[in-house]
Amino acid sequence: MPAVRFFLADRSRPVFPGNEDWRRLLPQDRHGAPGPAAVGCGEYFEAVSRFLSRDDWRAVRLAATALVPGWPPDIPLTDIEIFLEKHGACYHPARVVAGAEGRRVELVVNVALSPEAMALLATEAALIPRLGDRFNLGYLPAVFERGDEILAGGRRLMMFLGQWFSGFHEFHLEGGGKEGPPELVVWAPGGARRLQGRQCRALYRQAATVLAGYYDVFSGEQILDWHHAAGDFVVRLDEADELALRLVTVRRYGALLRDPPGDLASALLHLALFLVHTTLWLRLDRCRGVGDLVMADPAVVGPVLGGIGDALALKVQRGEMPAAMLEAAAAYLSACRRRDLVEMIHALAVRRPSGDPTRRLIEKVAVAHADHLRTLLGAGNLFGL
Repeated sequence: MPAVRFFLADRSRPVFPGNEDWRRLLPQDRHGAPGPAAVGCGEYFEAVSRFLSRDDWRAVRLAATALVPGWPPDIPLTDIEIFLEKHGACYHPARVVAGAEGRRVELVVNVALSPEAMALLATEAALIPRLGDRFNLGYLPAVFERGDEILAGGRRLMMFLGQWFSGFHEFHLEGGGKEGPPELVVWAPGGARRLQGRQCRALYRQAATVLAGYYDVFSGEQILDWHHAAGDFVVRLDEADELALRLVTVRRYGALLRDPPGDLASALLHLALFLVHTTLWLRLDRCRGVGDLVMADPAVVGPVLGGIGDALALKVQRGEMPAAMLEAAAAYLSACRRRDLVEMIHALAVRRPSGDPTRRLIEKVAVAHADHLRTLLGAGNLFGL
């Protein structure tokens, strides 16, 4: 049996039976309230450990073999470290470091406490592998195992084991207001890193490439309900400060319009709405991930359009989209009027409840965003054509 140890965010905060952190209740919202489930840290760690240890740690060994080149499938595990990484709006993810004969692999166990989070987790554990197999892009994590654990009193936790993107970190907008537009900050272990102009443009371009890569140009289906505030995208900076981006969650996959595309004209309308939605939602965040809603500078819209173009060009190259359709899309979008774009933005806003702060912010910036988008769409050379 491997030695199992528990920690909070890092090894400086070990958690064990009897200490204060072991008895602490997990928060269930972004304000820190524990919620009706009232699950303690100790219960959480023990449940994650039981889940991982099933069938002689079979799922952990399977994941290690899949993710680490040369990892022998029958090698015994020597140690397991489980870190309570953060408390999200839906999940309480644990980072798992498994060791065997000098080899290490990092994994994640996403844990759901509430019935709503459990329903989401079941959907996500099915969607991520399906999209990964269908598009084969490598931006989504691998998923290895899903299961339940029962706590004292019949309380239930649902969880799945997946790939942890080692070296990738959350990023959020900070600041803004009279001092200027908010800055993009990466939460790296060695300290916060503020991204400069070139890096910011590269990040937003890659985020758009990821989202457009999983867009189905024939059905209008796309990844929905993602949000920067939830840390859904993570970034890695290499020694040359080059960026790599990954998307860690897929809460929903579907079309924005109820009726699926029936011809080229309706397919282009779906694509235009996807473009408007993506340019708008990629600008949205909460200050430091938990504060007030903020929007990135409209200067990021140009890189977002470039990223969408990169993904669509790849679809043409891979035979997933006719070249003529890409040319038609460029012509269609270039012809969109300011009024058309404003109407699309308002149509996206009213999908949210009345009084929702995101809806109010979208309605506030609708005209300015449409004006900026209209200028870029009409500038020519859209998608490099």
